[in-house]
Amino acid sequence: MKKIIGLLFAVLFSAGLYAQEEIIKFLGIPVDGTKQEMIEKLKSKGFTNEQIFYGRNIRSDYLEGEFNGEKVEIRIQTQNNKVWRLEITDKTYRSKREIISRFNKLVGQFENNGKYTPYKEYQTIDENEDIGRKISYYDKQYKATFIPKTSGKVWFTIDKLVDSYRIVMYYENTKNEADGSDL
Repeated sequence: MKKIIGLLFAVLFSAGLYAQEEIIKFLGIPVDGTKQEMIEKLKSKGFTNEQIFYGRNIRSDYLEGEFNGEKVEIRIQTQNNKVWRLEITDKTYRSKREIISRFNKLVGQFENNGKYTPYKEYQTIDENEDIGRKISYYDKQYKATFIPKTSGKVWFTIDKLVDSYRIVMYYENTKNEADGSDL
């Protein structure tokens, strides 16, 4: 009987450790491994890494595709050759009113998804907020953060270009982020 209880305890303890080691996922893909491995996994989900032109610069480290009903660009960020963050940027710029609506819709989607807990209460933006003025003159950052039941976090913010706005979202594996050990 003691052996059975001991074996049961060992199995439960191992399962608990495994659950703690689960990594944040983007489209079912763990945000981990090498950059090349992540590129291949994203390509298997339909993303492409065609060369993207930004002014005179060519960015071949971005992938393009669709996520949550939006055309997006994905940039893979690494630390010590391990993926620690995916940066997902809307390709479509919007007006002030449209971006507030998009931001608030995303907040609602995350709040209604059982895989995430809001970092703080009330992360939506009042629809009458003058975000353009607050971003331009006061360097205000509009940000919503959600903590998954895995190792990591998801957050998104508003990026401004002149009078147009877009969402930039981050899926972060906090186990792989810089910890200052290589300073």
